[in-house]
Amino acid sequence: MIRYQRLGRSEIVYTAALMVRALKANPVVVNTFMNLSQRNLSYEQGLCQYFQTELAIYLRKGIVLVAKDDLRIVGVSILVKPHTHIGLVQCLRLRRLTSILDLFKTSLRREIRMFNNRNRYLRMQSNNWELRLLAVELGYQDQKIETDFLKQGIFPTVMDCGGTLLTVKASSRLRALYFQNIGFQINNFKSLKSGQQSVPIWGLSKVL
Repeated sequence: MIRYQRLGRSEIVYTAALMVRALKANPVVVNTFMNLSQRNLSYEQGLCQYFQTELAIYLRKGIVLVAKDDLRIVGVSILVKPHTHIGLVQCLRLRRLTSILDLFKTSLRREIRMFNNRNRYLRMQSNNWELRLLAVELGYQDQKIETDFLKQGIFPTVMDCGGTLLTVKASSRLRALYFQNIGFQINNFKSLKSGQQSVPIWGLSKVL
C-alpha cells in the first residue's frame, strides 16, 4: 500500500538518487545540465549532488512529499509555497553546493539565465502553489501511481495548507495532456532556448 508523508532529512541522499534515475532523460534536465563542464564528476553524479542540495533547500522553504511502498520511497514531489522564489543562483550560494562549482564553468551564465527565465515564466501569480518537481521510481512509472500521488497526496497536502491553486510545468505535449486529463488547464506556452536547442514549456494550473 502506498503512503504519503513528508521527507525526512536522513532520506535526502536516497531520494536524490531516485530523482536522478527518474529525471536524467527529461529534456529540461538534459538541456540544463548535460553540457556543463564536468571535471571529476559524471553527469549523474553532479545531478545527484544538485538534487541533494535542492531537497535540503525545500525541506526548509517548501514541502517535500514522498510516496512510500512499505518503507521504500518510490516517488517524490517538491511543492513551492506562495511568495517563495528560489533559483539556481541561490542554490549556488549555499555551502553544500560549493564543492561542485567547477561543474558550472563556461556555460554557467547561460544555464542560470535559462533556469531563472523558466521559473519566472511559470510563476504566474505570487499567491500560487507550484508543483516544482514530480518524480516516480523506475518500475513504478505508470499513470495510476502518479495520479494517485497527485490526488491522494499532493492535492490534499496543498489544500490542508490553505492552497486553492496549483501550477505545474510540462516539457512535452504528452505530459501537458496528462495533466489536462486530471483537471489542469493550459495557461500559456513558451519555447525556451538553450544554446542551439529549444525546450517547449507548457504552464498549467488547477483550482483545488
